[in-house]
Amino acid sequence: MNNRFESDGFSDIARVGDLSLYTCQQLLESIQNMNANIEDFGYFQRLTLENNQVLVSICYEPNGKFIKIEREVWKNHGLDLNHEAKH
Repeated sequence: MNNRFESDGFSDIARVGDLSLYTCQQLLESIQNMNANIEDFGYFQRLTLENNQVLVSICYEPNGKFIKIEREVWKNHGLDLNHEAKH
């Protein structure tokens, strides 16, 4: 049985659907039950959302516009998806 915090965080990510439709700020406002960390690299920002079940890293332009999903980790399923192209 999952506790409320884990269940809410997991469903928050599933509920928003297509992450590319959200600016960084819109996504932060939509996801309430996960830890959020923003790293500013000048030419892009990385938003990482995490709880006990999920970690998602998303890159945005400095103005907040979606660039790409960089990484998804579904911890309970042992699934780590790195969206970076491998050469």
